[in-house]
Amino acid sequence: MNVPVFGTRFKSVNRSCPCPFCDHTDWCFFTHPDDPPMPDGSDGVLIYCQRVSGLKFGETITGSDGDTYVCVGNTSGGATVFEAVSQYIARHPNTKTAKELGGTGYVRGDVIKQKPFTVEKEIQPLSSEQLNRAYSIMVSMFKLDPEDREKLHRDGMTDDVIAFNQIVSLPEPDAYRFNNKKYKSVNPLRKDVGEKIRKAMGGSIEGIPGLYYNSAGKATIAGLGGILYPQYDLYGNIVAMRIGVKRRWKDDKGNDITKEEYEHAAAEAKAQGMRTNYVQLGKYMNLASYAEDRDALQKRIVKNRYLGGCRSGNHLGFYKSPGKADLEFIYITEGEKKAMIAADILNSIVVDVPGVNSHTLLYLDSDTPSPLSILKDHGTRAIIVAYDADKNHNEAVLKAQNGLVDALSEMGFGIAIAEWDEAKGKGLDDFLVNGGTIEYHFVRSCSF
Repeated sequence: MNVPVFGTRFKSVNRSCPCPFCDHTDWCFFTHPDDPPMPDGSDGVLIYCQRVSGLKFGETITGSDGDTYVCVGNTSGGATVFEAVSQYIARHPNTKTAKELGGTGYVRGDVIKQKPFTVEKEIQPLSSEQLNRAYSIMVSMFKLDPEDREKLHRDGMTDDVIAFNQIVSLPEPDAYRFNNKKYKSVNPLRKDVGEKIRKAMGGSIEGIPGLYYNSAGKATIAGLGGILYPQYDLYGNIVAMRIGVKRRWKDDKGNDITKEEYEHAAAEAKAQGMRTNYVQLGKYMNLASYAEDRDALQKRIVKNRYLGGCRSGNHLGFYKSPGKADLEFIYITEGEKKAMIAADILNSIVVDVPGVNSHTLLYLDSDTPSPLSILKDHGTRAIIVAYDADKNHNEAVLKAQNGLVDALSEMGFGIAIAEWDEAKGKGLDDFLVNGGTIEYHFVRSCSF
C-alpha cells in the first residue's frame, strides 16, 4: 500500500493514507518492523488498527487496498497489528506460519479467501472541553467508598491528593447491586448519574466514553466497579477515566472468584500441561462503552453492542501537585495513580503514559501539535524518564524506555533516567512513599 514517509517513529493514518482495515483516517497508525528487520535493508511496514479486533495470530484478512495481511499480534491497548503476508514471509521465512501462508515469498492463492471486515461507523468522542463537562458531573456525584479510601492511604496517597485529583469510586453495575443485597455503597445508581449527565449535556450522551443507553432507553454507565482515576490533558480537562478494577478474577462461566481460586486453577492446569479457562483481568482499564457485537463479528461485521456508546482510546495523563509545579522539567512514568503520588511528593509535573509502549502518544505525528511540542513552547527543557525499576531485567520495559529516549533526543530535550533500588519499590510511587531518594543518569543536555 501507499504509506507515507515517517522515518523511524510511528505515523498516524490520514486522509491520503487511511487504515486499510477500518478505512478511518484517525487513531490507527503505521510503524516499521524491527525484530527482525527487513532482510534487504528496506523499511517495511506494520499497521496498527484500533478498530478491527477479534483476530488471532496467523489469521488473514484482505485490506481495502486489495493486499492480503496477516494478524501478527494484539497490543495491550486494544490495537490489532497487521503485516502484509508477503512481508511476513520475507521476515520469517522458516516459521510454521510463513510456510502455511506460502513460504517462498509468494502468497498462496487460497489465502485470499477471507473477505474484508465491514466496519459500522462509530460514534466519536466529544471535544476535550465537552468531556470535561460530563466527567466533572460524574466525579461530583460519585463519592469515594471508605474501603477504597483506605486502600489509597495504604498506597501512600493523602486525602489532599485524593481530593485534588477528584478520585471517586465507581459502584458496581446496577444489576449487580439489585442481585447482590449484601453489596453496599455510598454511591447513587449508575443510571441516576447517567441521566443527570444526559440532561446536562443537552439530552444526549453520545460521544462520552463510558456512557450508553440501557434497554429501557435510560443513560447509564458501563464498566466494572472500582476506583475511578481521572485523566487530565495539558489544559486540566478531564478527557478520560481509568478504572482500578476490583472484581478481577472470573471462572469459566464468568462468575467472580478470588485471586487464590484463580491461582489454584491455573496451577492445576499447568501441572496437566493445559491452560485454565479462568480469567484474570488487568488491574486498570479505560472507562468505555464499546464492545464488539460477537454475533456480528462472526459475519465479519464490526459494530458496537452498546447503544449510543463509544471507545475511550488511550490517553496521556498530566498530573501536578496541589502546590505550584514548575514546567521547566517534567517526569514521565506509567500509570495514573503512580503519577498522582509522584507529582505530589516531587512537586513536579508527572506525565502518565498508559503502558510503557504508549509513549508515542507524546509525539505521534498528526495534524495538531504534539503534547511535547506544546510543553516545549511553554518552557519545558528537560524530561526525566521514570519507568519501573524492573527495566533492569525486563527487556520489554527497557526497550520502550530506549525508544522514548531516542524520540526525546530528536526533539532536543535534555534527558535523564531515574534510577532506584527495586528492593525499595518497583514503581516510582512505591519508592518515593518508602522514603527513597532518586538517582539520575543524565543522557543528554538540552539543545534549545
